[in-house]
Amino acid sequence: MTGHHVTRRFGWDCHGLPVEHEIDQKLGIKSKKDVIEKGIAIYNEEYRGIVQRYVVEWEKTLLHQKGLVYKGFKVTPYSIGCKTPLSNFEANLNYKEVSDPEIMVAFPVVNDADGASFVALSELPIEKAKKSVATKNVDTYEILDKFSGASLVGKKCVPLFDYFKDHSGFAFKVMADSYVSGTGIVHCAPAFGEDDYLVCLDNGIFSKEKGKELVVAVDDDGCFTDRIKVKKEDKDTDKDIIQAVKEKGRLVKSGRAVPSWFLAVEKIKQLLLENTEKTEWVPKFVKEKRFHNWLENARDWAVSWSRFWGTPLPVWSNEAGDEIVVVDSIEKLEKLSGEKVTDLHRHKIDHITIPSERGGGVLKRVEDVFDCWFESGSMPYAHMHYPFENVELFENNFPGDFVAEGLDQTRGWFYTLMVLSTALFGKPAFKNLICNGLVLAEDGKKMSKRLKNYPPPSEVIDEFLVRNAKRLEVEGLAPFAPLNHSVLQNSSIVLDQWINSATRSLVHFVREEMDGYRLYTMVPRLVEFLNDLTNTYHVNPWLHSHVLEELNVKSLVPCNDTLKYATLRAEPDFGVLGRRLGKSMGEVAKAVKAMSTDDILKFEETGEFTINTHVIKLSDVKITREFNAKAEEVDAKGDGDVLVVLDLRSDESLYEAGVAREIVNRVQKLRKKGALEPTDMVEVFFRSLDEDETTCREILDSQDAYIRGALGSSLLPHSLLPPHAEESYHGISNLSFAITLARPALVLNLDGVAALFDGNTKQVQGLLAYLLMRDHHSGIPTWDGQDEGRLHRRSASGDCGVGGTCVLDCW
Repeated sequence: MTGHHVTRRFGWDCHGLPVEHEIDQKLGIKSKKDVIEKGIAIYNEEYRGIVQRYVVEWEKTLLHQKGLVYKGFKVTPYSIGCKTPLSNFEANLNYKEVSDPEIMVAFPVVNDADGASFVALSELPIEKAKKSVATKNVDTYEILDKFSGASLVGKKCVPLFDYFKDHSGFAFKVMADSYVSGTGIVHCAPAFGEDDYLVCLDNGIFSKEKGKELVVAVDDDGCFTDRIKVKKEDKDTDKDIIQAVKEKGRLVKSGRAVPSWFLAVEKIKQLLLENTEKTEWVPKFVKEKRFHNWLENARDWAVSWSRFWGTPLPVWSNEAGDEIVVVDSIEKLEKLSGEKVTDLHRHKIDHITIPSERGGGVLKRVEDVFDCWFESGSMPYAHMHYPFENVELFENNFPGDFVAEGLDQTRGWFYTLMVLSTALFGKPAFKNLICNGLVLAEDGKKMSKRLKNYPPPSEVIDEFLVRNAKRLEVEGLAPFAPLNHSVLQNSSIVLDQWINSATRSLVHFVREEMDGYRLYTMVPRLVEFLNDLTNTYHVNPWLHSHVLEELNVKSLVPCNDTLKYATLRAEPDFGVLGRRLGKSMGEVAKAVKAMSTDDILKFEETGEFTINTHVIKLSDVKITREFNAKAEEVDAKGDGDVLVVLDLRSDESLYEAGVAREIVNRVQKLRKKGALEPTDMVEVFFRSLDEDETTCREILDSQDAYIRGALGSSLLPHSLLPPHAEESYHGISNLSFAITLARPALVLNLDGVAALFDGNTKQVQGLLAYLLMRDHHSGIPTWDGQDEGRLHRRSASGDCGVGGTCVLDCW
């Protein structure tokens, strides 16, 4: 609409935990071992059946060359169900608190003369199986001495269990760090807590680069290894460990130390903050608060997953890990390996090896795949297959003008976009960002692929779009045809000029707001315009009928002769002219007010006139049209541009139409009084209370079409009036009448029907059941009267006086 082209590229999530979870359920996968036994090829082809899209990853090489990629141990959130580490922002996307134990335990000090113990908070049951000491119950205590924590550093303590006594030479000792609060002493489990990991690393207990001395006592499926003499998932041992230490508590958060490939986000944190400042966000607080705070605490990003379906890391390594080749293209992989590559998923390339340049055997691909958020963050360049194609197109259009997603992507897609673009190009991935809220499901939760708590899109489209389109087609409405704009521009009709001006103002406003990405300001303005368009303006031939309906008038006669009912008057715009004319304002104002109708008409034609050397333009003067007729039965109202004249003189047709509307109004009030639904069918009985019923009868005859259209049926004569439930009205347009509402029902004359079946009661009851089933009015069946077996439709309380209690429609 503004002359810009946006290429439409369909894309959706095909790698990641939601789709893997679905396949795991389908195939009954419970552990990593299950996948290996079934075969990675079978496993991955199941995924391919769901999605068939793949983006060649290439950033790994550039990031590696910039020194931003490394492999090592780090404590990260870990999914036992999916058997893979999660990045820190992934763990926060669907974070839940669960009840777990924490306990205070006593660690006896080695070789202490007084038999003292360190009392420490131990939050993880796994910790106690790894590096803990026996607890000691203390009911009472007293302060014997005070000393600094620094004096305790280096002291050794006794472990709770013997599973790791071979580590006593360098473990089970006191270390100091600033993160400790509360009791002053906490129990460290370096493989299961990030702070624990860092403080143990800083104190030389193990090496981050080698990662060999850090022992993880839990396998990929969350079960203890053979070193621990318990064959349960670690979470299932809580009660056993609590029993051993005689205490209870609560686990707040945990992770696992696993070997992963990391993107060194902490090295580029400052540049990330600077690039974010170059972008505009709507609303601003998401950038200034939520996103900024997240970047301030950004940690290195674990970009590898120990999974099967995903983009394989393009890294080949020897067994020792000291010779690494990062492959940046299919062409390079084919050249190095000598094999043809047609598919980049694991089961198609894991077998491919690369000869060692050092002559030390072959290099094999590392088993991990990319975190799927790495793929999402690569979108700006990956969808163009950059840098293999479209180099000029990409470089001329990056960063993009804007991205848009939900608030939950602040720590997801928005973050990965910014991290990768900063790492690769030193610039943000977008210029503007629109962050929208979330549409919740009926259960109040966020709509989720995992929970499937949303209506099927196909059903929504069919119900709300296809059916409505068909309804418009069936109702025979004329096809939409846009109005010729030149006709609207050149029209002399004030409403045309008004809607044309309103449209131009709307277009200007929308473009101005969209340029500022303030989409939320446009909806109220659009709604207001649509209301004006549909309820105030209608282009001929609908204008007359619309005005007649909305204003409740008999006829509408447009008049373009401005002087037939009005005189012209000119008023100076003091706000505009006062600043320009200064002391001459009074003189000019007097001359403007004195302008005659002819002067004003000439002024409107020429667009300007001169008063004592002062040039006055149409924008300087307000010209109004004032009603000039003196008739008592005529009234008018205008706003200066439009004048509406009402002819208040009454005639017979207006009188009859007014009475008919009064009758309809009373009927509608009776329906409301009877608590009737709009769909409830009733019969309306009318009786004139005037001595001379002629006037009422003539009005009902002449206005029958209107009454029938308004009520759905004609008024019934008073001769069929029920004996009660009557409402009387007096003095309505000098008339008096009574109205009764009654529900229709079916009544059978038992004796007459029985005669038709020679007294066979069973057949009579069958006919009765069938007829009542076919009745749409839920009337209560009754049996009386001697009307020769005829079937009647009647009011439940009426009396027609013909041998029964029927009131109308005899047949």
